[in-house]
Amino acid sequence: MAVAEGGPGATRALMLALLAFFLGTAGVRRCVPAPDDFVVSDKLAWYAEHAADYDTVIIGSSRTYRGLVPAVIERRLERLGHSARIFNMGAQGLGGFEQQHVIEQVLELGGEHLERVVIEERGWPPFIPSFNRKTQRAVGWHDPLDTVRAVAASLRLSPDEGDSTELALMHLGMFARWIGNYGQGWRIVRHQIGRDPEPLMTDAEFAEHAGWRSLEMEQAAGDVGATRRRELFLEQLSEYETAVKLLRIENRQEGDRDAYDLASLRRQIASVQSLGLDVVHVLPPGLDSTPTVFALDADGAFPLLIAFNNPAKYPRLYRPEMRFDDEHLAENGAAELSGLFAVALHERLLQDEP
Repeated sequence: MAVAEGGPGATRALMLALLAFFLGTAGVRRCVPAPDDFVVSDKLAWYAEHAADYDTVIIGSSRTYRGLVPAVIERRLERLGHSARIFNMGAQGLGGFEQQHVIEQVLELGGEHLERVVIEERGWPPFIPSFNRKTQRAVGWHDPLDTVRAVAASLRLSPDEGDSTELALMHLGMFARWIGNYGQGWRIVRHQIGRDPEPLMTDAEFAEHAGWRSLEMEQAAGDVGATRRRELFLEQLSEYETAVKLLRIENRQEGDRDAYDLASLRRQIASVQSLGLDVVHVLPPGLDSTPTVFALDADGAFPLLIAFNNPAKYPRLYRPEMRFDDEHLAENGAAELSGLFAVALHERLLQDEP
């Protein structure tokens, strides 16, 4: 009887405790500095201060980060009769739900100066690269809505794609870290006393390269990882050439439209177009086959898709001398890709002219 009489009071106490917890953590979260790993926050911070200098922002993974050179694109467009000021917001491992999180911040920061968003088409896989799973950056985008979407995408996976339960639990764990501000105490203190880590890119680099940085630059700066990637590529050229041949075959297969999260793509496109901005999707030249993306493009799912993931159409981009490693272009390859991208964008701009 005592238990029954105490039930409502205990429930109210629990609800009040949960409310106090959520309000408290929300207040603390306002003091948490932006993630300081893998260059994303550095780029957003620079863009926040210099948004008026750019009308086009490119957002994607390291293939975009290393492969699309703003200065080259701008010069080529100028020769073709167009002007553009471009910022490269690419970063290692950026894609899917995290990429959309960055897009939304760019849309908010860009204001009236922004005219166009170029998005690397990566689909909506719920995977997070192993190097990024324990970072502040990975936790930082796991707000309630994005966590729900990531968990739903995890549970839709087929058994041969991965362990859906394990992935869903990983995203829920990151949400728990996000909502509880786990491990943020020292970062908050450090930020308050002005001891934030140094940016991964300097102001001079941002001013000169507008967010782009080649792997050759990383290597010259002493990045051991970049050097090892280059060495492995040169040691395994035959495996790379075999992968390119396989890509030619796999890209000719029929795409699986049902496996693609078309609802998320439509939300992404609408988030840009609702502000009166142009949205362009790009497929850099990698080794992942993309027949589903090609099929969706044939269906008209993309306002504009510029696809370079095709060694049959762009064989030069897949030549070993154009590559730094199996997934990334070298500086000469990036210059070639950027010129081709500018020409494709020029053709679209001509179509839009009255």
